[in-house]
Amino acid sequence: MPNVLYEERDAVARIVLNRPERLNALTAPMADELVEALRRAGAPHVRAVLLTAAGRGFCSGSDLRENFGEGAPPSEITLRRDRHPALVELQALPKPVVCAVNGIAAGIGIGLALACDLVVAGRSASFDLAFTRIGLGPDGGTSWMLQHAIGRPRALRAMLLAEAIDGETAEAWGLVARCVPDEELDSHTGALAAQLADGPTLAYAAAKAAVAAAPSSAYAEQLELEARLQGLTCRTADFAEGRTALLDRRPPRFEGR
Repeated sequence: MPNVLYEERDAVARIVLNRPERLNALTAPMADELVEALRRAGAPHVRAVLLTAAGRGFCSGSDLRENFGEGAPPSEITLRRDRHPALVELQALPKPVVCAVNGIAAGIGIGLALACDLVVAGRSASFDLAFTRIGLGPDGGTSWMLQHAIGRPRALRAMLLAEAIDGETAEAWGLVARCVPDEELDSHTGALAAQLADGPTLAYAAAKAAVAAAPSSAYAEQLELEARLQGLTCRTADFAEGRTALLDRRPPRFEGR
């Protein structure tokens, strides 16, 4: 069976981590398949992406048997060669990415989730910062993502104490966009991805670009970036449709161009 499943329906690419017997622990082949799936999702006809997982957990981190077993290459090599490309590809998609977190997300599994744009957690979800529990430093961009999402004190608390953050706390802290009952996770994230697939795709790309640049930009630089991005989007067919629909007092019919 493939380690990653891919399907398209109504302009939504659904990508499923598919090693349920290992709680979707990430291996090098699985990371390669994820990169391939994300590149397929970059096709123009795909207007939103849903990342989810099979079984009772989202991703339990890197597979320790592969990464740290006898004869394995140094961890920094496997991170740079096998893991980082998937994370970079995920964040670089110029279209909205929804992530459904069911059960455990640990280690690099948290990094995968937080590299998405809208993360929805099931009530039983658990974001487990387990690195120091086994004597490791962080990976998967978690040190950057956590600090920006929940602030330095909470990020350090979770990392140094190897604490797990449950779904409801993750929502309260701003780590995820929403926490929903487990039985509603699939329907909620599916509807959210479908809603985004019907929206102004290029405007979404502009919003993502602006938010990504903001942490390292001065205020004046961010104003200039916003001006450039709005200049690009105001020339799109979707803006013309959005403006006409507003004046006509009707819902817009965006085409993603």
